Amino acid sequence: MDDASITPQRRRSQSRGWPAMVQPLALGVSLLALQGCSSSAPDRKAGGVLAPSDFADPNAPPPSYQTARTQEPDPAPSAPALVLSTEGGRTLDLVTSPGSPAPADTRAHAAGGADFVDAKIGDINGRPIYVNEFLDPLSDRMLAEAQKQSRASWRGWARAQIRRELDGLVRDELLRAEAVSSLTPEQQQGLRSFLRAFREDVVSRSLGSQTLAAQRVEEETGQTFEQTLRRQEELTLVRLEFQRVINKRVNVSWRDVELRYEQQADKFNPDPTARFRLIRVRTSDAEDVARVTQALASGASFEEVASGEPNGFNPETGGLFEAIYDGDFTQGEFWAIDTLNERARGLGVGQVTGPFEFGSFTGWMKLDEIVQERVDLYDAQLQIYQELLQERRDQELSRYIQRLMERANVSGVEEIGGRLLEIAERRYGPKA
Repeated sequence: MDDASITPQRRRSQSRGWPAMVQPLALGVSLLALQGCSSSAPDRKAGGVLAPSDFADPNAPPPSYQTARTQEPDPAPSAPALVLSTEGGRTLDLVTSPGSPAPADTRAHAAGGADFVDAKIGDINGRPIYVNEFLDPLSDRMLAEAQKQSRASWRGWARAQIRRELDGLVRDELLRAEAVSSLTPEQQQGLRSFLRAFREDVVSRSLGSQTLAAQRVEEETGQTFEQTLRRQEELTLVRLEFQRVINKRVNVSWRDVELRYEQQADKFNPDPTARFRLIRVRTSDAEDVARVTQALASGASFEEVASGEPNGFNPETGGLFEAIYDGDFTQGEFWAIDTLNERARGLGVGQVTGPFEFGSFTGWMKLDEIVQERVDLYDAQLQIYQELLQERRDQELSRYIQRLMERANVSGVEEIGGRLLEIAERRYGPKA
């Protein structure tokens, strides 16, 4: 008889009773902002002036520069024109216009004898997307994955990474543009005050030296101090637009919380788990039977005896066996062998039964504990509320972005993504 024959098919409960409902906690808390947004929307009464505190997230950690996205200044009109050209209708090469030198501050990427230089690949709402600015933050991961994956597999992975970044750019830019268009002059003044305070705080963390602050930012992010400040402005505007449009459209009622609790009954009120320990030896080996009997009689702990020889049932875990059951413990089905079930049903927590025979074995069994992790509605309500709130915010944000895209000047995302993928494959893809 093997160990598998002892373990029955575990069953889940079909129904359960509900704990008495208790008075709910007040759910009138400020909406938690998605992806780091502030939890309190600024006062937007007519003529109201936004103070710096209206833009700040009270729960945010000290300024971090790791998440800021590189934002290069727009090229001056007099800069050499850069064009996209095709090579035999296949892969896109980025080259300078005939007779135009490459910009001195533009990094070149060599590939097959040709130099890649930066170029505009598309635009979002009038804001240009430059190849190097977009791909450089992804380059290390793309190169690393190229060492692990086949070309076809790498292309699928890279396409997903590029599309995710593009979707993020589209979302942020559309929200930023909407936020800018909705700000009153007084609110614009409040935004400037907030950004000025942000700049001063960054500088103060570098002993009051803007030069040291700029060096620190560039070392940590690879971008300039001004680029970091610009990104902070963008994030603040996105946050404000989220609060202005999304938060006010999302509501979670107490009844919604109750319904979700009932729908997730197994999550909050799972069936109890009985934890047994079993010692099993061959009945034909009288010496082993005597050894276990003597060890238990001498006062050795059950787990200690079950962890060594001659126990033949899970000695590495001290003979531990867990069984999920529903209903009354005295009617539970824990094992696949009736003799073991009969012995188990008569145990209380901490009790031992044995020796007894089952099949060709002699056994001893202990009920270690019964674990029943139940969470009532009162304790689960905040978790459920936050889950529902996040789900509905995500849905509303998706609908809102879709509406903005329908009326905004957004270049074809699919086409931009395809071009970026071709360039990324030339630069970073597997070489096989």
